[in-house]
Amino acid sequence: MKKENKNKLLKEISKLKEDKILLFKHESITNNLIAHLLFLKYKSEAFDKEQQLFIAKMNHELRTPLNSLLGFAQLLDDECFINTKNGKSKEYIKNILLSGQMLLSLIDNLLDFSRLEMSSEKLFESKVDLLNVLNDSICLIKKAIPFENKKISLHFSSSIDFLGDERMLRQIFLNILSNAVKFTDSKGHIDIYFKKLSTGIRFIFKDNGCGIKKENLPYIFNPFYQIQKSSDKYQQGMGLGLVLVKKMVILHQGNVHIKSVFKKGTVLMIDFPKERLIFDGR
Repeated sequence: MKKENKNKLLKEISKLKEDKILLFKHESITNNLIAHLLFLKYKSEAFDKEQQLFIAKMNHELRTPLNSLLGFAQLLDDECFINTKNGKSKEYIKNILLSGQMLLSLIDNLLDFSRLEMSSEKLFESKVDLLNVLNDSICLIKKAIPFENKKISLHFSSSIDFLGDERMLRQIFLNILSNAVKFTDSKGHIDIYFKKLSTGIRFIFKDNGCGIKKENLPYIFNPFYQIQKSSDKYQQGMGLGLVLVKKMVILHQGNVHIKSVFKKGTVLMIDFPKERLIFDGR
């Protein structure tokens, strides 16, 4: 019995030694993995800083000359208003303005998307009148996009004081209206409604454009996803408009909903929480 106990004890000791060796191996692997993860974290943080510096430089290097170009083109356009003999020149200058404004919009969307993807975009909150922002956005869209016989109708006239980032809110409305105009034919119309909810407020953007196919709806908030207007032609842009709308609305604790019927039109709804509404005395 004693010999059996001794053999059993020796086996247990041997197993413990093996377990100890195995434990050291696992500890070494774990330490190496932790070190590697810390290194990757450092590299990621360094890359984020470099990317932020790159975005800031891009913002300056691209926007500064483009704003200058648009400013001089606007001056030339104003001169052509005075001199009616320059009809052809006026047309060329209009094309420069439209192309420049479109390029500026693409740059803004790309930079905003990069900042939001890195979670470096922050809200600069202030008291904002959403009705004024909407009216300004409608005026900008009418200047920036050829309208033909399209109409935008605003079906409310009351001020809405709101706590939010005015630049982002303007970008939200501009992106929604830009999409609605692009996907509406020459005699189309876009109607904008405002509704009070128990949870807050809702903006409704309704158009009678080409609509979205049911199978495409799940993908419209995916980055760089573009919907065909016709069977062989994609709309201009990078497919970031609605992506930015959703991200910026979520930053304001809101939600975006969309309904669409192919060849009949689209309804896009934005809900903002009541906590962001500013009342007298607040």
